[in-house]
Amino acid sequence: MSVCSGVLRALLCLLFAAGLLTGCAGKSAPTRFYLLSADDVLPAAVPQEARAVLWLEKVEIPPYLDRPNIVVRGDAGRIYLAEFDYWAEPLRDSISRMLARKLAGDTNRAVVTESYAAGEDRVKIVILRLDASTDGDVTMEAMWRLDSGGADTGEWHYFVNRLSAQQNNYSGYVQAHSRLLALLAEDIARNVPAI
Repeated sequence: MSVCSGVLRALLCLLFAAGLLTGCAGKSAPTRFYLLSADDVLPAAVPQEARAVLWLEKVEIPPYLDRPNIVVRGDAGRIYLAEFDYWAEPLRDSISRMLARKLAGDTNRAVVTESYAAGEDRVKIVILRLDASTDGDVTMEAMWRLDSGGADTGEWHYFVNRLSAQQNNYSGYVQAHSRLLALLAEDIARNVPAI
């Protein structure tokens, strides 16, 4: 009788533990993926035949942004990584593609990111900061340099701007990122020589 009650007690404990584990393993929040793009800030694609070329060097971003998670800056230098909100592709690639498209529309040039020929105008961009804060502001700090005719003679320009996200959530942050990148492209385009 005592052996049966011991086995029964062990079996009940196992069933109870299994029930707890099943309850703890409930559904997690869905993962969401984002791309930089905002049709309201980007011009339509411009045909590229017979236009001067502007070469966009690979955009540099700080290591804290070089990750799949969307980054939010907190108080006292804290950085928070979104648990369920990710970039759909490497952020550096998304930034380069968006800037190339915006610069093409703003300068009426063919903007290339893959190859460079001697004598082409080129732009180098270093992103120093591009993140949202917990209060809903998105800040961008960047440096850029335009080298005309391929010579490394351009001066570095400093760009800083802050926008409030229209919504204090990740979708709003991503839209503000896109608007800030469009403003950076406009700043660069104003300095590109006319063709």
